[in-house]
Amino acid sequence: MGQTAIQTDTLTKILQSHPAKDSNRVTPLLQLADAIIYTDPVGAMRYADEALDISEKEKWAKGIALSLRQKGNVYYVLSDNTAAMDSYIRALKVSQPLGIRRLDASLFNNLANIYSDLKQYDKALGNYREYLAASRELRSTKDETIALVNMGTVYTDMGDQEKALDAYRQALAIAEKDHNTNFIPIILNNIGVSYNKHGDSRQALSYLGQSIALSDKYGNKDSKAGSLNEIGKIYLTGGDLAHAKEYALQSLVTAKDLGSAEWQYNAWQTLYNVYERRHQYDSALLAYKNFVLFRDSVSNDEKRSALTRKELQFDFERKEASIRAENEKAAALADAEIRRQALVKWAAVIGALILLLAAFSGFMLYKKRRDADERRKEADLKARVSDTEMKVLRLQMNPHFIFNSLNSVSDYISRHETATANHFLIKFARMMRMVLENSEKSEITLASDLEVLELYMQLESMRLKNNFSYEIRVEPGIDKELTLVPPLMLQPFVENSIWHGIRGKTDGGRIQILIGRQDGMIHCIVQDNGVGRDQASRITNAGKRSMGLKITRDRIDIINQTKGANAGVDIIDLPEGTRVELTLPLEVND
Repeated sequence: MGQTAIQTDTLTKILQSHPAKDSNRVTPLLQLADAIIYTDPVGAMRYADEALDISEKEKWAKGIALSLRQKGNVYYVLSDNTAAMDSYIRALKVSQPLGIRRLDASLFNNLANIYSDLKQYDKALGNYREYLAASRELRSTKDETIALVNMGTVYTDMGDQEKALDAYRQALAIAEKDHNTNFIPIILNNIGVSYNKHGDSRQALSYLGQSIALSDKYGNKDSKAGSLNEIGKIYLTGGDLAHAKEYALQSLVTAKDLGSAEWQYNAWQTLYNVYERRHQYDSALLAYKNFVLFRDSVSNDEKRSALTRKELQFDFERKEASIRAENEKAAALADAEIRRQALVKWAAVIGALILLLAAFSGFMLYKKRRDADERRKEADLKARVSDTEMKVLRLQMNPHFIFNSLNSVSDYISRHETATANHFLIKFARMMRMVLENSEKSEITLASDLEVLELYMQLESMRLKNNFSYEIRVEPGIDKELTLVPPLMLQPFVENSIWHGIRGKTDGGRIQILIGRQDGMIHCIVQDNGVGRDQASRITNAGKRSMGLKITRDRIDIINQTKGANAGVDIIDLPEGTRVELTLPLEVND
């Protein structure tokens, strides 16, 4: 049994020994929530909510602040930065009057980290300064060092090298005084990165070399992997591809020993750039595949890698087509010059033939250039289609939907609702299989597409406690088994209806999907009675919705370009809810 499992079992027993809903139960609840935050964030949130409820009933201010902080931590793990920030700010408002500076310090640091992730650097620096002040009041040199390093990173990203180096040197002085062998190589690495970003490769190499030496001395492989790869990037920028490759490979070996997906991803990225500049396309393709594999390791690795290979191959084909066209043009010009010299000698005898051959040569040259141009256009179109298909698959197989679905199954199992969990899993597995199968095809039957859509709505309805109903109607004149449509065109709009329209309503929502004919086209309607786009944009981030609409418009442009069609999409704001009208070419499988 792992250490985490032992800790969880111990905390569970302690919690069971405090069944009374009083302040004595709050501490083990929060400790248990923290222990399982990465393995079971939904369960962690339940414990944090219970701790908050008890603290509020007991009017225990410190318990309220601690519970809100823990809820913020869970939201941060779930990548819900808005909710995490709200919880941290509420916790800070409760904690500051209590004068518990260590709690204040942790909240300022957490808020600063979120603002830094969002690239709101002024707000990040303000909270890091509060964290630094609290750390100095507490005489916690470890927290003071962390605050200074984080501030240096923000200044580096902002392009203010002077302030970045000042913060790093203050942190280095504290770490050296405390003999903190874990922090020193990291700080030296950060100083080297800062010099590199500001064009001083000589100083960068000096500090990165010191970082590697101390990393070896103190056994800090994480810092070593980062410094080795940064040196590789410096040599790559300077055009020294041999040394760039050498240091990137050393970084990769260290990252593999460490088991770090992040540093393996960075090392493969550097190696890809080295091989591409050397025109070693086979090695570049292998490096790019590994780079994508580690970058997207949390979601659908195999499928994404395959699509990335396909996209990269089109890029190579475009380059090869361009090279072939230039070679053909040069060869044609050389042949024309030879023919011209020969024709000059025989001009008096075969004048008419010269004109005929010249015309034919010009036509062939024009044809070759035209064919090369057509090949480039075809390769560009294929690359655009591949890129759009990859984005569509990522949009449907997004990690949040998979994560939320699997958490729902876990929740059903924890509540001993085995039949419901099995029912949910069967639908989820069928939908995932159909999405993967359909993503390989440019067109599928309307019946198959609507089946995937209905499975998706059933899963979301189960997860959201049946707070909405839906209806799918197809005009009698349309044969669902013979009518062909591009896969997954309606799903992004249905997702928007559920998550940005209906979820914001207090009463039950309704989604209508209508399929009919109009002017020789297939006419699809997705209509909901949600809160509408204006109100939804005020309570949630519209980025995901905008991405779904952009990808759909890109797919429609490709359909119109390849089929000469007049497909389109319109979004109409209703007095209550939103209506999406999608028009597609009517294709029938004879």
